[in-house]
Formats: sequence, structure tokens, C-alpha cells
Amino acid sequence: MRSHPSPHRRNARRLRLATLAGLAAIVALALSPARLAAQTSGREDTRLVQGSIPVAAPVQLRVAAELADVTVTGGPAGAMRYTIRLRTRAGSGARARLDAWPVSVRQEGRVIVVATGRGPGAGHTHVEIAITVPPLVRNVRLHSGVGNLRADHLAGELHAVTAAGNIAVDAVQGAVRVETAGGNVILGHLGAGVHATTAGGNITLASAAGPVQLQSQGGNITIGHAAAAAHVATAGGTISLGSAGGDVIAETAGGNIHLGAVAGSVRAESGGGNIRIASARAVRCQTGGGNIYLTASAGPVRATTGAGSIHATITAAPGRFAASQLQSAAGGIVVYLPPGLPLTVDAAAHAGGRLTSDIPQIASAAAGSGGATADVALNGGGPELRISTSNGGIHIRKLNSRPTSR
Repeated sequence: MRSHPSPHRRNARRLRLATLAGLAAIVALALSPARLAAQTSGREDTRLVQGSIPVAAPVQLRVAAELADVTVTGGPAGAMRYTIRLRTRAGSGARARLDAWPVSVRQEGRVIVVATGRGPGAGHTHVEIAITVPPLVRNVRLHSGVGNLRADHLAGELHAVTAAGNIAVDAVQGAVRVETAGGNVILGHLGAGVHATTAGGNITLASAAGPVQLQSQGGNITIGHAAAAAHVATAGGTISLGSAGGDVIAETAGGNIHLGAVAGSVRAESGGGNIRIASARAVRCQTGGGNIYLTASAGPVRATTGAGSIHATITAAPGRFAASQLQSAAGGIVVYLPPGLPLTVDAAAHAGGRLTSDIPQIASAAAGSGGATADVALNGGGPELRISTSNGGIHIRKLNSRPTSR
């Protein structure tokens, strides 16, 4: 005779089955790559896509958005977490428009891809992508057709491109390359080199531990500190650099150039602005119509202006100086020379300009030639320093007589 389970045993079995079913539901939710949510609040309808992807080995992240603001932030180890928010005006058809927008999050081998396309009602829909990445995400590439890009506290490299938007980057340890066709670029403290271009905005950089290359078609460029070499160019803005640990090239078609302490050499060119350099190992600068101020050069100097004055201080030690030239087409020239430096001064003030000096040999030569020219070997002679102006005076001073402030 077959026995039947007691009511107590039947209840226990039902409880175990219910528990297993609940656990299965929880596991399925945990493994789901995305959670979808729809909200309507006031004048907006919202579609929210959220999820996470475990990261246990080095991977790359690729974000491709036709129309979106993208933010990528470094986070703790374990998983990459993402939130994609789409917002549009509430009203008839709003929910259908949001649901029709293509959104994709997938992993292809060692590459995680987050992509959003362009859906209906693009003019009234705003897309925001926010991603938190663990340190094992070693390479991040961001691309937006129209939108702002932001990245910070990343352990690897970054390449960010937007056709129309601003780019902000801070605390990235790897090499950084950013490009925008119509926005500003704001760079914080970077752990390696940086290459940034904008078609019409400003570029600011707090500091970079590697080589710097910045280019704007019409904006200002401002740098706090570049640990290595820096090449900076703008079609019409001002260039400012606090300090650099390597060589500096600064080029602007019409703005001013202000450089602080440069450990290497400087090449600076402006179409018509002023050039001011605090110190450098060697200097070569030219402006079409501005003044040139050089506080200290530890090596040779070649400075030319089409219509401005030149104030230059040479601090080179013997053996560090080489052939140099100071030339102005329409302005005065003041130069300070260190005592004991072997060099040959060839100075000429044309069109009635005066030549004065508190160095006796130069003063005597100038007086003997009518006060306009001098060709003098100092301290036994050495590399030639040519000084000439077509419409101004020349004043050659001892370095220890240089005013302590201007």
C-alpha cells in the first residue's frame, strides 16, 4: 500500500520550491546586463537604461553616440556600471519616440561597446551617458556627433572626439588625445602627454607629465605647467604658459605670447602681438608688430620685431653663448649683458637713433663713430651679438645695473 506524505512534509516541500524559485529570479536579475525604466514627470518623458558588466581582466571601452553628452569616471575594481538617460518633451508619441531610440551595450572579446544612435524627434530629445569604469579599463575611446565629453580619474589612455561640444578631462594617467570641431577644451592634471585640437574654442591645461601639443584655430591657449616639451599654436588667440621642463614652440597669428620659466629652448612667433619670456636656455622669437620682453636667457638670442621695442637680458655663462641678434624695424632696443662674457658686439642705430652704453668700451666706440654704431670685442671677443634698429635707440647695459623691477 502506497503511503502519502504528511501535511507537514508537503508544506516543507512547497517552501523549498518557492525558495528555489525566488533565488532563480534573483540570479537572473543580477546577470541581466541592463534594466529598463520609463518615467513621466511634468513636461518630460524619460527612458532609463542601467546595468553593469563584470571586469576581471584588462579591457577597452568604446562609446559611440550620435547625439549625447558622455561622462566617464574612474571607480573601484570589479565592474563597469552605466546609466543611459533619454529625455524628451512629454506629449502624444513621446513614449514611442523614446522607445525607438537605438541603445546598445555589449562586450566583444576584450572590448566593451556602448552605443546610441539617432531616433525620431532628435531635436527634442536629450541623451546622457554616464559610465563608471574600474582600473582594468586601460583604454577609453569616446565619440559623439553632437555633445559634450567628460572624463576623469582614469587609469589608462583616453581618446575623445566630438563634432560639436566641449571636452573636459582631469586626472587621467595615460596619454590623452582630444578633438572637437567647435568647443572648448578644459584639461586638468594629466599623468602623461596630451594632444588637443579645437576648431574654434579655447584650450586650458593645468599640468601634464608628458609632451604637450595643443592647437586652436581661433581661441586662447593657457598652460600651467608642462613637464616636457610643448608645441602650442593658435590662429588668433593669446598663448600663456607658466613653466615647462623642455623645449617650447609657441605660434599665434595675431595674439600675445606669455611664457614663464622654460628649462629648454624657446621658439615663439606672433603675427602682431607682444612676446614676453621669463627665462629659457635659448630664445628665437619674432613678431610682426609687437614688443619683445626677455627677462633671462641662458644662451643665444634671436629676437625680431617689425614695429616694437626689445628688452632683453642675457645671462649666459662663457661657453653657453652663441651668435645672437636683436633687430627692430621701428623701435628701441635695451639689452643687459653679464660681466665677463666673451662676445663681440656689433650695434647700429639707423635713421638718427642714439646708441648709449654704461660699458666703457662700447661707449667709446659709439662716441667715436658719431653715436650710431659700435663694433667692440668684450672680454677678448667671442660669438657675435648683432643689435640693429631702423627707427629707435639702442641702450646696452651691464647686467648688474638692471632694475630689479619694471
